[in-house]
Amino acid sequence: MQYKNGLVVLPPKLLKEVQEYVNGEIVYIPCRKSVKAKWGEQSGTKAMLEERNLLIYEASLSGQSVIALSQQYFLSEDRIRRIIAEQKKKIAQRRIYL
Repeated sequence: MQYKNGLVVLPPKLLKEVQEYVNGEIVYIPCRKSVKAKWGEQSGTKAMLEERNLLIYEASLSGQSVIALSQQYFLSEDRIRRIIAEQKKKIAQRRIYL
């Protein structure tokens, strides 16, 4: 979030109206719901984790053990199993729609 000067971004009439409620204070204005990005979309974290999870799934298909994957990716064995199950479910759902 970046600070913006009200004198620069608001029309004078609106600025005077806002000053009636908060004069000289910092105000947070939230994004509209239709514009708000989902978790990890702006930073790329979501895409990175999706790619990692797909790699884990593919490695498991090629015979790599859950223990080896948990050590390689620094995740618990339970988390690796959940990732594999989630990826399996996603792929099955894609096949239904194709």
